[in-house]
Formats: sequence, C-alpha cells, structure tokens
Amino acid sequence: MRQRHLFSVTDGIKILVLFGLGQLLVVALYEVARNSVGIRGVDSATYLLAAETFPGDLQGRNWNSAFVGLLWVGRGLGSAEIFLVIINAALVLGASWCLLNWGRLLTRNLFAWLGPAFYLCHPLIAQWTRYVLTDSLFISGIIIFSYLAFAGHPTWQWKANLGLLALFLTLLRPNGFLLLFVFVLQLVRGSGIRHKRLTVMSGFAVLICLILFGGSLQHAYSEDNSFARSSIRGEIVWNEPSLTVKMPEPEYEVENTVDFLGYSLRHPIAVARLALSRVGLDLFQVRPWYSSPQNIFLLVVMPTFLALVLFGVMKERRTPSAGIVLLISALQAMVIAGSWASYEGRQGWWMMAPLIPFATVGANKLMQNSRFSVGKKG
Repeated sequence: MRQRHLFSVTDGIKILVLFGLGQLLVVALYEVARNSVGIRGVDSATYLLAAETFPGDLQGRNWNSAFVGLLWVGRGLGSAEIFLVIINAALVLGASWCLLNWGRLLTRNLFAWLGPAFYLCHPLIAQWTRYVLTDSLFISGIIIFSYLAFAGHPTWQWKANLGLLALFLTLLRPNGFLLLFVFVLQLVRGSGIRHKRLTVMSGFAVLICLILFGGSLQHAYSEDNSFARSSIRGEIVWNEPSLTVKMPEPEYEVENTVDFLGYSLRHPIAVARLALSRVGLDLFQVRPWYSSPQNIFLLVVMPTFLALVLFGVMKERRTPSAGIVLLISALQAMVIAGSWASYEGRQGWWMMAPLIPFATVGANKLMQNSRFSVGKKG
C-alpha cells in the first residue's frame, strides 16, 4: 500500500476552493426559492420540534437522537439551523480529505483529486450541506467510516474512533446500525476466529430483516406505508404513483413480516424486479420530474462514474480492505432495495459515496491503458 499523506495547508486550501465552487454551483442551480442559511426539508420541522424538548421527548425520532441532540446544542448557541450547517460543512470537509488521502493510497496524486472534486462539486451531493436533514452528515460519515475501515491500523485508538463513529451514525439514522456490525467485523479481522465470515454475514441478514420489517421501524411514515405494503403496491419511490411496477396480487392479505416473506417466496421474480428498480433508480439518479438539462447531466455523469467504479473495483477486488468497503455499500443498497428509492436520489449516495475512490482508480487505469500517462505517483 502506498505511503499516507499528512494534511497540508495547500491541500486544505484546494479543498476549501472546491467546497466553495460546489456551493456556488448549488446556488446557481437551485437557489431561486431558498433564502435561509438552513433549508428545511420534509422532516426538518419534526427534528426541530424534538430539539425543543430534548432529551425528554424525541417525538418518535429516537433513532435520530444524535441529530436531534446536535440541533439542541445549536439552539443553546443561538441557532439550531446555522449550527447544523457549520457541522455539516465540517464533516463534508473532513470526508473530502479522507477521499483525497484514500485516493493517494490507491492511485496517482492527480487522479486522487478527482475524488474530492466529484464529491464537493456534484450538485446532487453538495446541495444537502445546507439542509436541516440527516443526509449530509450521514453521507460524509459513511465516507469517513469507510476510509478508517479501509486504511486504518488495528490500534486501540483506531478501534475507538471507528466504534464511536459507528455509534454516532447508528443514532443518526436507523440504517447506521449496519455499520456497528461492520465495526465488529473489523475487530475480528485477522484474529483467526473460525467461520467468522459466515457468522457475521448471518448477523447482517438477520439485522437487515429487523431494520426493514421489525417493530416500529416497519411503519416509516404511517400505518399504511409500511415497507411490506409499499412493496405490494409496487412503489419504487415512496408516495410517487408515477413510478411503480405491477406486482402480483397477494393470495393472502399482507399484514406483517412473515406475510411479506411468504409473498416474496411465492413471487421472487416480481420482488427482485422491484428491488432492482429501486436500487437502479438511485444509482443513475435520473427522475421524470427533473429538468431536461439536469437529466442530461446525470445521463452523462452517472454512467461514466459507475463504469469507472466498476473498473476500479475489478482492479482492487482482491484486497480484504476493499471488500469491507464494498460490503458497506452493498448493505446500504439492500436497505434501498427493501424499502424504496428516494424522491431526490439522496439515498443513492449512501451506497455510492464510499465507492468514489474506486472511480479514481478506474480513471487512472483507463488512462494507463491509453497512449498517454498523466500525473506522477503520490
């Protein structure tokens, strides 16, 4: 593995410039109706209300208690929204440095800069930095966690940092809980524990079922919108009837997890098609309600990005650390497959953001296979 690069002032300035360019691009593309520093989304009012009484009453948002806690701190400092935007920006900058150093571990220095440039200047990622939602924190947190899992040495300090970050992401979003099990896998890596892979993967399978279908998490927005019922309706995007697939009529009423698992066994092709439609939509990001220029941009950028990721993964596939990162992305993809794609493509970056360094490897590989050779090793 190549030598790590310590943070330099020059790197910091370049990252700040890219961050500023990304935010200016977001303003130019989306800012017509956005006048405040902290922009409110669908769930923002619920989070802000819960912050008023934190920690006594989380308004049913106990799985987002870390986020509500941050808003509570911000209220004490004068503005929950401004405080959150500052924290969002700080983690985004930290994730950008991780992408840069990660890219330097994998490829040439010039290509390593493609990682933070893509992350900071892609408008569909950069826009969430100013939202009072969990997305910016969660995406940057997954990048930092994946980098630590990929490049960290198994010291007690590294284990503590990885564990604390996994705990924070668990309290930020329900699917953050999956990273706790990735953390456990990292702890036992190289320990010689027999059958550890089978044991851990079995735990993942049970955990995913619990997260998607168990208890109160089964009812995401209302009693009628459980994950099972949305799948029976063929919903690709939640509450968006224009994007559905025709599902077979259930032989029996689907009311709980056991019913839905039975339905899936009876109609595996239909359920698999629905799952792939959800994941595919969040991978390519194109939406019927986006403007034509935006969809054209996505039709050019996203297939290129995914192809570069594929090239990079093929080159790095035999490394155990790369396998950990791929596992993180696969688990997030399974959450999307079992629930629904997001209206704005936010969830897609749960699985794609940790793969950005592999796109830099793919770009370098393509360049090496051409008649030109660019940049020097970093």
